Amino acid sequence: MSNQKILSELLVKFPFIKVKDVTDFMDTILLIIPINKIVPLSASNSITKRQISLLVKRITEKLNVRVLISYSPFSDKDNIEAALVALARSNFKKGKISDLNLSFFDSQNAVLYVFCKNLTLSEREKWESLVVGILNGFNIKVTSFVYEAKNNPEPTMMVILRAAKKCQPFDLPRLFSQLDNGDYHIESLDWLNGKLDNLRKKGFLLRSHDGTYRMTLSGLEIVPVTKSRQSSDIERVLYLARKHL
Repeated sequence: MSNQKILSELLVKFPFIKVKDVTDFMDTILLIIPINKIVPLSASNSITKRQISLLVKRITEKLNVRVLISYSPFSDKDNIEAALVALARSNFKKGKISDLNLSFFDSQNAVLYVFCKNLTLSEREKWESLVVGILNGFNIKVTSFVYEAKNNPEPTMMVILRAAKKCQPFDLPRLFSQLDNGDYHIESLDWLNGKLDNLRKKGFLLRSHDGTYRMTLSGLEIVPVTKSRQSSDIERVLYLARKHL
């Protein structure tokens, strides 16, 4: 039996529940439930909190997916979410925020689910500030932001050294921009600063008083050199050529 058919059978008693797949999160589904359908005691064309809990449990067991509940109080919810999606696309790199959903407690208070990838702490702070600003116009308060994150691995010491060789001399923001290319997750500038301090203590980097870093001979020697187009030397030549165009 297909997953879609299983889901349809589980929801047959609750035709008012909408199912939303989450972009780039194949193991997660959202159940959107109208607030006015939630009742304290079981009745037709409605649902109780206990029934919601049982429904989530059954779907999770049958389909092996993560189930999130979103409560919807009015029809404008879709338009507000569309405005937030447009806000994300205009302020962040593609794929940083792949989807979102507002879940309301009442008409003025909501939780915002944010489905994201490699979103740094500073980007989260920027995003929350933007959201609060736009939702104030709708008289909606976000009581909490819930981040469902899928992050790439953090860059290894060798990855950091290759990037350092490519763009030296560099400061912290410049190296961050080199590494923030969609392949790796960097939690914050503080995280990267800690890694650079470790590399400096190992004798691979030097830091000037103005915060500029350069590689030492030991640092250059530890970075592998090959004859392929992925050679760290070729990467640096191409970087310098683009920089001076």
